[in-house]
Amino acid sequence: MFLVSSSLFVIMGSTIFITHVKWSNKGKERGRDFFFNIWMKKHENLCEQYNIKFLKWGLPLGTEEDHVFLYETRTDVHNFMEFKGKISNIDNENLWDYSKTNIIVCPD
Repeated sequence: MFLVSSSLFVIMGSTIFITHVKWSNKGKERGRDFFFNIWMKKHENLCEQYNIKFLKWGLPLGTEEDHVFLYETRTDVHNFMEFKGKISNIDNENLWDYSKTNIIVCPD
């Protein structure tokens, strides 16, 4: 079920967010150690803060993006977008050129 609130969809029930990320050159230059030791730790903390369950990550096939992240939550789209904004930026440096997200609603 969707409820419209301030022209944003508020999702009832569990929702899966599939986010494809294109890293910026600065993000890529930071390398694998940064990804695992710094970015992933910040990512895990923000998932907990926003009550978002991080399910998996991987490499997309046949797309321009560099990584794909899979999440499950009961939060609304506005909060998820705020979460994405925070994980794409560390030390006031934008690490993503862009991201694309597919939303799959799993009604109760």
